Amino acid sequence: MQLCSCHKILLEQCFVTVVQYQVMKKKIVVIGGQTATGKTALAVKLAREFNGEIVSADSRQVYIAMDIGTGKDISRSKYQVLSVKKNLQIGFYETEGVKVWLYDVVKPDYQFNVGEYESLAREVIEDISKRGKIPFVVGGTGLYLRSLINTLNDTVVPPNQTLRQEMKDFSVVKLQNKLKEFDKEKLESLNNSDKNNPRRLTRAIEIASWKKNHQVQQKEMYDYTAIILENNEKQIKEKIANRVKKRMAEGMTEEVKSLLKKGYDFNLPSFSATGYQEIKDFLIGKVTKEEAIEEWLKAEVNYAKRQNVWLKKFLPLSEKVLWLEAQDKDLYKKSKKHLLKNP
Repeated sequence: MQLCSCHKILLEQCFVTVVQYQVMKKKIVVIGGQTATGKTALAVKLAREFNGEIVSADSRQVYIAMDIGTGKDISRSKYQVLSVKKNLQIGFYETEGVKVWLYDVVKPDYQFNVGEYESLAREVIEDISKRGKIPFVVGGTGLYLRSLINTLNDTVVPPNQTLRQEMKDFSVVKLQNKLKEFDKEKLESLNNSDKNNPRRLTRAIEIASWKKNHQVQQKEMYDYTAIILENNEKQIKEKIANRVKKRMAEGMTEEVKSLLKKGYDFNLPSFSATGYQEIKDFLIGKVTKEEAIEEWLKAEVNYAKRQNVWLKKFLPLSEKVLWLEAQDKDLYKKSKKHLLKNP
């Protein structure tokens, strides 16, 4: 079949557009997985090998002065702030010659959200890429990872304080009914845990309400390769038990007391991180120290299980996504091979 000249020109323009889009897609490496699987240690080794820098994807490590409980336990240099925007600061630590970005972004009383994380992460990724390095996005916060590699654009929806105030005393059933009014399919798609989580329901209503009056646009996605680490149940319990013991020895109780002296309180979202609520119960005399440690361990193990379930749904094994046992004796070798296979 012969094409007329106008059709040829149109096809050529489409081809050029596709090529330009492919060139525009920046490369990132995702190192994800459960808590206590050694994600950062692996990422540091790989970043040194592949000329990369680390972008943290951990919703707990964004908070300044919350170091022990959130596990900022890499050996690191003095924090270098590059820019400050309103209440957000962008900077990095350096460990073993590798820059680690997006620790210590906000103070504990700031309500940091995934949309703000995405904006900062994209800014940092752009900077790293411009300098000819590879961004390694490292962490276990699923929504942070999704904001960078999923086409859904929910993260751009800003918090609606008026709507939140209106719904703050709603029961779970009332929140479910309100979400059903806005987006029945969304309500039906939620798992049982999210359907009974007032915070998740409120956010879903917020997004559904916003979408009724705004056009949701696609955003630039990244060409990614991922390595996801997991432990079996026995291993995760052992690793977390050792980690909790270590953090208590490092001064977790003193860290919490210090934060309280600075005027922060347990009702802040930052204090919802596992460990802080359990230490609170100890400090107010509700439980003994040993009971608090035991409850912290249980909470952390349950959190690790939820992380794994979520990641298996969002980043299942594929040509681009490699799942590995964190205890694999050939972990680094297999990880390196995967990255070389998916340049």
